[in-house]
Amino acid sequence: VKRVCVWSGMQRVGATEEVAVDADTRRAPESGDIPRARELTTSDSANWLRVGIVVIAALGAVTILSALLIMATPSSLPPAPNSPPPVSPPQSPSSLSSSSASASSSSSPPQSRSSSSSSSALASMSGEQESPRNADLMTMSALERLPKTASADEWHTQAEMDSVLARIRKVAEVCGALCDTTRKPEISPVVFEDGRVSDRVFNKTTAPVDCDALLRTPEIDTPRETERAPRRIPAELVSEFTMQDRVPLGSEYHDQKYLAGGEVLQWTEDLIETNLAQTKSGKNAGSYGPYETNYLRTVLAELDLGGKRALVVGSERPWLESCLLEAGVDHVVTLEYSQINSTHPKVSAMIPSEFAAAYLKRELAPFDVVATYSSLEHPGLARYGDALNPWGDIISVAKMHCVTKPGGLVVAQVPGSRDQVVFNAHRFYGALRLPYLMANWDLVQLPRDIQRRGHGQIRVYRKPS
Repeated sequence: VKRVCVWSGMQRVGATEEVAVDADTRRAPESGDIPRARELTTSDSANWLRVGIVVIAALGAVTILSALLIMATPSSLPPAPNSPPPVSPPQSPSSLSSSSASASSSSSPPQSRSSSSSSSALASMSGEQESPRNADLMTMSALERLPKTASADEWHTQAEMDSVLARIRKVAEVCGALCDTTRKPEISPVVFEDGRVSDRVFNKTTAPVDCDALLRTPEIDTPRETERAPRRIPAELVSEFTMQDRVPLGSEYHDQKYLAGGEVLQWTEDLIETNLAQTKSGKNAGSYGPYETNYLRTVLAELDLGGKRALVVGSERPWLESCLLEAGVDHVVTLEYSQINSTHPKVSAMIPSEFAAAYLKRELAPFDVVATYSSLEHPGLARYGDALNPWGDIISVAKMHCVTKPGGLVVAQVPGSRDQVVFNAHRFYGALRLPYLMANWDLVQLPRDIQRRGHGQIRVYRKPS
């Protein structure tokens, strides 16, 4: 038996064949077919080789010619749309430069802060990165952009949808320019803790804030209209949640009903003292692991917090409170959706309605420092029983500004540095939304750069005196 494999060029066209051999002549009866098959193989391979050489040579010539044309005419290219003017010497702080965060549910390490960052980095942080699909929206106020009617969907009856829209329109009316995310940020100097100006700059937005109105309006801090948290943003409100379609929209669903009722958290004195001891030993896992807790301790150690009064925004475990107590804070008030019963003499807690009532009665003493860790990204997404609100995060920070002393600080960590709304779980903050989130605050330069990797970068801001 003789096995013959027939090939055409680089492609196999014949299978292995068994050829009978004559016992007397020891020759294959159809031996004449074999030379022809071999002849075809040799000729066809040569032809394909020639074609390949010609194609490769042609592609190389086209590539080289295109590169030469591009290099020869750079000055003829039009400027990029919305290109900001060049910015001179103060250098960009990496605290607001594009660090890298995943656009999904995890964030990657931010870039280090360096005074050698080029001014071109500021242009990329200007808040003009991407034009909205409807440019007309950029000339309207938040209230003008909102629809006057909305249709029922899978998660809202028509009555519920009417209630949602009426409430959000009321919020926009009270919020005013603060909730207008189309206004352009300005380049502003970074300051030190004592208010001195540094040689770094950041993107800042400012807007008038009616503190009494924000804390008095029931439509802002109210439970959602639906029993279940919605899985999707109502179609008529997507544009406002995504800053006129400039921020990507993702999906991750949770339904944790705190604001409208839930378990009461018991913070005993023993629990808080145990947390404090673990913090001092560097072993407090907190909510995100010992690394995150110790990173926060490192930042707080750079600030003068001895004898100060602190507010914590969002906390289910007293790890953040223990870090502040270790740093020398005299008393901590925790503001949380869920009820917290604290028996520690230096830690008390309030829910939003209690907090607002105390402020309006002028019974709430102003704070020297506000601390929040992975909390600001949630308000307004209906995850925790709170009502839908496109500007829930921005309003939360504005209220922190209202209750902070002039010259007071906010220590804030929010995830990410690439903008995204992952509904209804959280938001990621980058160059686009971060200046609106931290409106009216000055970015603080710490005495020494603190490099880190992990959940997200901590930034310190100061309320202008």
